[in-house]
Amino acid sequence: MLSRVADSVYWMNRYIERAENIARFLDVTHQLALDLPPGRHEPWGAVIDTTGDLDLFRASESGGKFDADTVTRFLCFDASYPSSIVSCVQRARDNARQIREIISSEMWEQVNRFHFLLADEPDRDSIARAPHAFLSAVKLASQQFVGIADGTMTHNEAWHFGQLGRSLERADKTSRILDVMTLLVYSDIIPPTVLEKALAETETEAAADGQSSQSQSQSGGGKQSQSQSQATARNHHRRSRSEGELQWVALLKSASAFEMYRKRHGALDGANVVDFLLFDEEFPRSVGFCAARVGRSVHAIASAAGAKSSMAELRASELVAQLKAARRRNLVSDLHGCVDDIQAALNHVGAGVQETFFDLSPRPDSPSSVLIEG
Repeated sequence: MLSRVADSVYWMNRYIERAENIARFLDVTHQLALDLPPGRHEPWGAVIDTTGDLDLFRASESGGKFDADTVTRFLCFDASYPSSIVSCVQRARDNARQIREIISSEMWEQVNRFHFLLADEPDRDSIARAPHAFLSAVKLASQQFVGIADGTMTHNEAWHFGQLGRSLERADKTSRILDVMTLLVYSDIIPPTVLEKALAETETEAAADGQSSQSQSQSGGGKQSQSQSQATARNHHRRSRSEGELQWVALLKSASAFEMYRKRHGALDGANVVDFLLFDEEFPRSVGFCAARVGRSVHAIASAAGAKSSMAELRASELVAQLKAARRRNLVSDLHGCVDDIQAALNHVGAGVQETFFDLSPRPDSPSSVLIEG
């Protein structure tokens, strides 16, 4: 297989997966914004943070305004933004066109249907205001492509390159969404809890009030004031926990993980949500599941090329080791650092894949790179 063919298969699948993930997070965020109580800060900045392209958003024609309409237009339809849904599908189609002889005709037809779904959409203003139907169609088109590829393409090197690209992209987006969304959630995973903080503050205030007003303290007014303050704190805690649960649900739904999580763990719990999305070995959108699939595909490709070792295989093994080490860390206090390390490992795998399989002139000091030209 030519390196350029492998590169096109790999990126075609990454772009399709990226378009679906953008649609997933946008759709869930629209629903979350509707469910949050009035006056609550809407999470549109978090959507842009997830992409890692804040500077591009600020430099866009929209002017970088953090509201539903602007963010939706930017991520769906901004052709100058390389990771918008429109740009991703266009690039996937461009790659598919170059490898018509490798992919099945059904795959090519589905890519074209996906492309025309976007190109033929006349009313983008209405979509920006109420995007659920459009985003659902984007997710369905991506899922249909994946199903068609699995069902109509020989599971050879080319198929494994598709799996490799899709799995790396999926793991990256799951980890990014997890990192950003957990910063928005009030839950027991981030100590001290809202209740403990609020009660401590109100007890301090009540003690100060009691010392400054001896007559109020003697009449029992101080105790009543303290009781009222604690009740207010508990009400605030319940509201915060309710909002936090909405955000945990949104996080799970962004990965289509809500139902599978409930079957596994039942009640919502922040630590279990993080563990499920990072480490679960059976759920197909968890980082751990994707990392295992990356390792299998890299090994299959290298074996087919007759290589005993490669940079890509080394980096894939390091990713699995990084996840095992992360599971032993205290995620309560160091979740952001843990996710940063996982994202760095994913980036290293991507660089290793590029060096091993796509670059025609590998560095002489690297492990034996596999040039899959033929």
